Amino acid sequence: MRKLLWTALALLPIAFAGGCRVEKMDTGPSWSVNIKFPLGDTAESFYNIARFVAGKDSSKIIRQGDEVYWKEVGYQGRDTLITPDSAVTIVYVDFNKPKAIKRGAQGIILRDVYAVVKLFIDTVKADVNLKLKSILVFKESGERDTFIIDGLTIPANSTYFEDTIRGLYIKAETTIVYANAYGYSSYVGEVMLLDSSILEVYAPMHLEAHDTLVVEDMMDIGLNDSVSTGNASVVSATLHLFSRRSIPMVFIVDAWLKDTVTNVDSMFVGSVVLRDPPKDASGYSTGFVYDTIVMSIDTAGVRFLNEHAGQVRLKVSGYLPGNPVDPYKAYVKAEDSLGIWGYVETIYDINGGGGQ
Repeated sequence: MRKLLWTALALLPIAFAGGCRVEKMDTGPSWSVNIKFPLGDTAESFYNIARFVAGKDSSKIIRQGDEVYWKEVGYQGRDTLITPDSAVTIVYVDFNKPKAIKRGAQGIILRDVYAVVKLFIDTVKADVNLKLKSILVFKESGERDTFIIDGLTIPANSTYFEDTIRGLYIKAETTIVYANAYGYSSYVGEVMLLDSSILEVYAPMHLEAHDTLVVEDMMDIGLNDSVSTGNASVVSATLHLFSRRSIPMVFIVDAWLKDTVTNVDSMFVGSVVLRDPPKDASGYSTGFVYDTIVMSIDTAGVRFLNEHAGQVRLKVSGYLPGNPVDPYKAYVKAEDSLGIWGYVETIYDINGGGGQ
């Protein structure tokens, strides 16, 4: 019996070599995985969004209470008033921001703009009756407008004077604001010597659109690498977005697929227009509006994801659907907010592959 057992064990390798084969598997197990990748919450106040959009000019976006202003300042050194009936150009500021806004022929107007004229005075030899004149020059259209304040007085021996010119407006073209001072006095000769002068122009976010306007690149949600494919294949991908807004404007959300290999190619997924929240007659928001957005990546988009290790990019732009007959109005408060959050739902086809 023992001899038979040893004989059988000796013949086993021969049996495997001749009658049976061990082969390497060409494919491993395959399965599908459904994964949801969060995009995060991007809620921001209008004040923060405005500063972000302004970029290097963010210091010009200021807040006073509930209002957000775009502030420009002009400065001029010493000058002299010789009365009677003499004038001096105090200073001017240039609102030159037309490239930030796509505008039609009618353009956009910022309403309720006001200018603060400040005079730092070295010498006043007698009382001076002052008239302030503000001139708005719109360079592209060649138009201009004038605002005048009368009945002002600078007493003798004064060292400082300040007054406000209201009712100004700024168009979406190069707008120059001039301030002139006209002095009258019983004193003959050099009556008032200015040490310096400042013109501060405050343009609140009181928008009046007379044509369809788009403020581009208002907020870029950013790239999300959660749909980068790696060694798996994307079968389908769907973008789920949710928004909560009180900014009294219409917004456009654009979705793109970005090439993460070369960082050159991109593919447009789709665009959704978000309706504006409820507003009062002036244009101030009176509450919030909510939206749910679903964008499915089509076959071409799935192919792009797989071939380019694609990522999702979102761009949110402001949109003012105005027209000359019924201009669109938006009076924005500092704490009005825009919030967008969501997730990408992706189905992967994962192939395990073979071993060695």
